[in-house]
Amino acid sequence: MKAWKMDRNGCESVRTGMLEDLEKIKPKLEGLDEIDLRKILGKPDFAELYSRNQKFYTYYIDASEKCENSNSEKVKTGERRLVQIRFDAINAVNEIVVIREERNKK
Repeated sequence: MKAWKMDRNGCESVRTGMLEDLEKIKPKLEGLDEIDLRKILGKPDFAELYSRNQKFYTYYIDASEKCENSNSEKVKTGERRLVQIRFDAINAVNEIVVIREERNKK
């Protein structure tokens, strides 16, 4: 998971090759608290706090707009994959999903 942590915002495209491994360990991640998850996956690329103390962590698989190579076609079109992890009110992971984001489609 060291390589995962080093690929902040998916800029190095290392996480693209690790998606299958992430799918395999998903059941082990569910139920972990925030501290234990950060030990495994590192600091999230983006975090959101929702109502009722729910929290979402986002880890980009494909390069985000924050990357130096943000002129890539996937970044320009907004087509990229990300992992979103939802914590419940007691701060335990209760959902892990891979999302295909398509923000700039017309």
